[in-house]
Formats: sequence, structure tokens, C-alpha cells
Amino acid sequence: MASNIYFSCLKTLTNLQASNCGIKSIRRHAFRGLQQLTSLDLSRNAIARWPDGMLDDAKNLVYLDLGDNHLSRLPPDFIASKMNARHILLRTCSQE
Repeated sequence: MASNIYFSCLKTLTNLQASNCGIKSIRRHAFRGLQQLTSLDLSRNAIARWPDGMLDDAKNLVYLDLGDNHLSRLPPDFIASKMNARHILLRTCSQE
């Protein structure tokens, strides 16, 4: 579970691949300060909730994969806040 993991100390991180890690929840500020992040793969986990503003600092994000999680809804401004993203994958996200 990544609920107590924060990546903010890795200011130059550009790629984070954490698929199939059994992640159930992520705290809102886990990715704070990751302005260089371009690719984030959290697919094939058990994430059920996506907090508002989770990736506000990730202005350079171009690839986001949240597929195969338990997400049943996203914040209303989710897509608008990811305007630089070229690929947002949400395949088979459903509450279980």
C-alpha cells in the first residue's frame, strides 16, 4: 500500500512505474513537487479513490495509466487539470 509513501523528495523524477503493486490508496500529497514527472503508471492496482488535486504539480505529465483499478469516479476537473497529457488510460476501472 502506498498510503504513507511520498515521492516529493525525488524532485527530478520523470518516470514512475508502480503497476501491479497492490496499491489500495494514495494520499493527496504523495506526488507534491514532482514537476518533472512525465509518465506515471499506476495500473493493475486496487485504487478505489482518486483525491482532488492529486497531480496538480505534475505540469509536464504526458502519460497517465490508471487502468485496471477500482475507480468508479474521478474528480470533476480531472481531465481539465491534465491538459498537457497525451495519453490517459482508464480501461476497466470499476468499483468492486
